[in-house]
Amino acid sequence: TAPPPASSYAHCPGLDHFFADLRVPCRYAEYGCESFVPYFRSDEHRDACGHAPCHCPEPGCYLICSPTALAAHLAGEHSWPVDEIAYGTPRMLAVPVPPPPAPAPAPARHVRLLRGDDASVFAVAAGPLGGGAAVSVVLVRADSPAHPRLACTFCAKPPPESAAAGLEEGSCCFFATMPVRSSALADGDGVALEKELYFAVPGEMLCEGSRELLVSVRIDRSCGPEPASEDYKMVAQN
Repeated sequence: TAPPPASSYAHCPGLDHFFADLRVPCRYAEYGCESFVPYFRSDEHRDACGHAPCHCPEPGCYLICSPTALAAHLAGEHSWPVDEIAYGTPRMLAVPVPPPPAPAPAPARHVRLLRGDDASVFAVAAGPLGGGAAVSVVLVRADSPAHPRLACTFCAKPPPESAAAGLEEGSCCFFATMPVRSSALADGDGVALEKELYFAVPGEMLCEGSRELLVSVRIDRSCGPEPASEDYKMVAQN
């Protein structure tokens, strides 16, 4: 038989075997990933890789590193508090809420980290909202549809002196469940409350004097991939 024209496609089984066995380093090797993945699955691994770089959100700091390294940096260099949290288990936090600032370029905020039992890192931001407070949570990780869907349930507790105001001490007055999105924290994203879905409580829920908010945080895994960013905008608008 005559050979196929030069412009036609000729299947080469040998190349199939070659590329099937070919393994390449993760493109995030410089950020600590030591995986060598099949060539055909390199994009799939990239979308799920936990070493995808994130940014230090502190003004004037330009560090870019993996989420795990960033958590150590924020705790060590910028004194962010770190609390451990187990999925599906409420974690009580006493979150100081800064007072509303005088006119200033940047709003006041308190930031801290939560470390999950799978070493995932979450950033918690709290700030004034009118006379009360707002709290948000994001997963510190580059945004990717491969990430598991997470939800956070907030439950605010009245302060100890609330009994004088006619509230039952220890009762739950405000709670909400909302999706947890991923953020690489670039340009302050993820810790700027005005850009996030947030849990809002009135000023009566803050401890007098210290302005601490006693809030329980529970993070749950749920089925399916993380929603697209447009879905979060729809939730925020509703």
